[in-house]
Amino acid sequence: MKKEIKRIQKDIVRIFRSGLKSKPLYLCAKDNCSEASRLVAIWIKRKFSKADLFIVKGEYVSKKYHDVLAVQVDGRSYLIDPSVWQFFKNKRGIFMGEFNDVADVISYAKKTYGGKWKSVEKLKNFREENKLIKMIRNNL
Repeated sequence: MKKEIKRIQKDIVRIFRSGLKSKPLYLCAKDNCSEASRLVAIWIKRKFSKADLFIVKGEYVSKKYHDVLAVQVDGRSYLIDPSVWQFFKNKRGIFMGEFNDVADVISYAKKTYGGKWKSVEKLKNFREENKLIKMIRNNL
């Protein structure tokens, strides 16, 4: 899983950088958390077809709302934040951790980001890749 997430990270960064190359990554990632999380979910589902994917939403995270992705596969849960740089400018990757279950993911998100967190949606639609890429690029 970690190896695939590193590859996916390169792809999402390439999309963020498709705007102004000189714009810092933390600005490119700003206000793209929902679209980026859903796009990454599509890519993960392609590689891990049996994975269950969830949008986990944070409220009042630095006075904002923030979406991240929880992935359940092979009895483990993973927290992935494709737009992590808007909160942690020097973070080196989108992989935030491996956990026993989604409840542990939510607990970690509360500790790491602050605010209130909950799993709000089990993703089922994995067909809007081009639309999501266009939305992210329009936000840059």
